[in-house]
Amino acid sequence: YDGTNVIEPRILRLLQACGYKKNVITDPNTGNTTGYSLNPSSDEFGTVNRPACAFQLFNGISGNQADEFVIADAAGDYRINFQVGQFPTVEFTFQGRLVSGPTTVTIPTNVAYENTMPNPCVAANVTIDNNNTFVTTQVTINSGNEINMRQDMNATDGYISAFMGTRRITASIDPEATLASDYDWINKLKSGALASLSIGPIGADIGNKVSISAPQ
Repeated sequence: YDGTNVIEPRILRLLQACGYKKNVITDPNTGNTTGYSLNPSSDEFGTVNRPACAFQLFNGISGNQADEFVIADAAGDYRINFQVGQFPTVEFTFQGRLVSGPTTVTIPTNVAYENTMPNPCVAANVTIDNNNTFVTTQVTINSGNEINMRQDMNATDGYISAFMGTRRITASIDPEATLASDYDWINKLKSGALASLSIGPIGADIGNKVSISAPQ
């Protein structure tokens, strides 16, 4: 947050390459950017026009030198972890085509890192099926993206890009057991009934809070 607008976090680029569409949230009165949201998008899912990522990977570091690999046209899968008292984390798995490498280079020194401290998972208001009276220590969300590589015999390495074919988002939670009269977890699961899920907001500062909403 620069005092006027919320600055776009770098992690958004990675999540866009996992099949999400970015939305900029603005104040209708001032036009200032107040946040960003991401929605699962099927508009470009399974096509070659989706957002992608490129990566520079450095291996075998010796002093200020390392072997560089460049990977482009990558698509990804993620796992979001909410653990009580810990910072929320996101684990990514990407696949892409190898553009170049290994090439011994001087390690870049002009790299910029995020310097905003995240908020721990407390007062997280985890709500399922409009119920937030249960006790839980963790929630995990998996994107379930199926990533395949598009092959091309005209390409130098035999591949042209990564390709997202299907997506099956899943979540897991570890609630303490309760009386069925309070909330019947077992029969809810057995019935396969849809239920909403929401988490957060975790944090209160402008530009440093996160929430998740899954209506069904």
